[in-house]
Amino acid sequence: MPASRPVPPAVFYCLRGTVEERERTWLLPAGESFLGSSEANDLVLAVQGVSRQHARLRVDGEGVEVTDLESTNGSFVNGERIERARATTGDALRFGPVALRLEVLDPGDALLAFEIPPPAEGGGEGRPGLPEDESTYRLVDPPPGLAPGGTLGIERFLDRIAALPRRDASSILEALVHELHAGGACLVEWSGRREPLVLVSRGRMENPTEHEPLRALVEAVARSSGTVCRSGSSAAPAVAYAVLGRPRTVPLSLLVFDPPGGDGAEELLRITLRLLGWLPGWGAPAASAALAAGGGLRLPVLCFPPEFVVGAAPAMERLYGEIRALCRGDLPVLFTGETGVGKEHAAKILHLSSDRARSPCLAMNCAAIPTDLLEAEMFGVAEGAATGVRAREGRFAQARGGTLFLDEIGDMSLALQAKLLRAVQEKEVQPVGGRPVAIDVRIVAATNKDLLAEVEAGRFRSDLYYRVAGAVLTVPPLRERREDIPGLLESFLRAAAIAAGKGVRGLTIKAQDTLVAYPWPGNIRELEHEIQRLVQVCPEGQAIDSTMLPERFAAALQNAEKEPAVHDDLRLERHVLDLERRLIRQALDESGGSQRQAALRLGISRNALTRKMRRLGIVE
Repeated sequence: MPASRPVPPAVFYCLRGTVEERERTWLLPAGESFLGSSEANDLVLAVQGVSRQHARLRVDGEGVEVTDLESTNGSFVNGERIERARATTGDALRFGPVALRLEVLDPGDALLAFEIPPPAEGGGEGRPGLPEDESTYRLVDPPPGLAPGGTLGIERFLDRIAALPRRDASSILEALVHELHAGGACLVEWSGRREPLVLVSRGRMENPTEHEPLRALVEAVARSSGTVCRSGSSAAPAVAYAVLGRPRTVPLSLLVFDPPGGDGAEELLRITLRLLGWLPGWGAPAASAALAAGGGLRLPVLCFPPEFVVGAAPAMERLYGEIRALCRGDLPVLFTGETGVGKEHAAKILHLSSDRARSPCLAMNCAAIPTDLLEAEMFGVAEGAATGVRAREGRFAQARGGTLFLDEIGDMSLALQAKLLRAVQEKEVQPVGGRPVAIDVRIVAATNKDLLAEVEAGRFRSDLYYRVAGAVLTVPPLRERREDIPGLLESFLRAAAIAAGKGVRGLTIKAQDTLVAYPWPGNIRELEHEIQRLVQVCPEGQAIDSTMLPERFAAALQNAEKEPAVHDDLRLERHVLDLERRLIRQALDESGGSQRQAALRLGISRNALTRKMRRLGIVE
């Protein structure tokens, strides 16, 4: 009869301490575990003076029982050598020369919301490595979909698809991007001859027609009379793709940008494409024609900067729709929003998705450049404008054929506003000390001020306002798109770890929940800086947990759990999601992290709870 699995404890314990000048943390599993220098132990202390099997620790409802296993240098609790003793929170434990302390771990810090995967075998350029000893803080299995050696786990991916609360093309593509840790993916109808029709996209996009190997593959599949699925890849830019030929209709092409180098990626793409082809409507020519005819699908495809994290919050989906409608043409666009919300990224999306994408997109911060230098920066300087001065092009000339992004335009002086108005009206600029020069740029501006109020106060010209505000788009603050915070956290943490050259295992669920609950007055910029700080304070090879966060974050989480969420709108779905999050977290806390017990408390099945937790971003 197989041994029964230990019941998850109501309290999670861990051992912390400095071992060989490195901060270490071990989660104590329920039931018995063994500690010693041999790798056969559950807790490995490969330190001289620790016996091969030094001690046994047993976690129960009353604390931790420590039993010395006739070690050479002894086991100690609060300075006293013991044969068997009970230890509680805060007790000092010593095994030979290694001094540790017993601490209670919040259930949310006993599991990782996500893990930063180690570098692929052979080492990836710029990727930080993790310590060779992975016994420390090993709280989760390897990332879903990645088995040892970098081989992609197709069965794991199919399990993830089966657990999706809504099985549609968008959800399947999002799951694929997450599994592959790719930059983005898109599903395209394309014969290789006419303009490609992008049906669904997630993450960063590139133009399908720029990949010549894909074009050749699409044309070969299009000539096939039956159903066929082929795949390939291109080295630069990195893209993997699969094409599904369907009888009597245009082939479906699946592109994945910046895919991993593990074995089986192309096979996973082929399987994904077949899954998409089996969805209702996608395999029928009539349905595809209907998709192409309605819903505005022939609008330009949005392309995102490589570092941009595509949000799925309703507020961001609305913004993407507004940007998509303005991609074609040269109508000036004004982005408004609080400091740090990402207005420059929104401007880059507009530029990259427009007909001017092949030309430069230059940015100027009107508040950061002194007024007496701003004119020369914008319009340039003519040869001989002053003694010893050489000719220099301004940003308008440098951005010819492309987009000029004027950030914080509300801080521009009235005198310079008049010259900017003339440049926009006449489509020409006059370099300092020179003659007018024709320009061809699209003006995109941004401000965190209420420009109409500035107009009424006489600090901003009304005629300039109506020239630069052909369309006004508002970038939402981070507190109105909390659904996107987990994805931002993972992206920023990965980038910060690479920049610091530091091995950070990931972020715990409690830390993620705490960061999601915080109001973020500084928006995305504040979030990114906080993650960079956390990477610096996190011990090498450890995960960032809630104990590393400043007190103000914990207070925000407590308020969020006690008070009902208040939104600027009355959409029922958002309130229901907030209520589900609070109830699930409460049930997990009261059940000591046991999903089975939490599901019983909530009156739903274990599978239903797992699906809800994934959908709500509570656990991966």
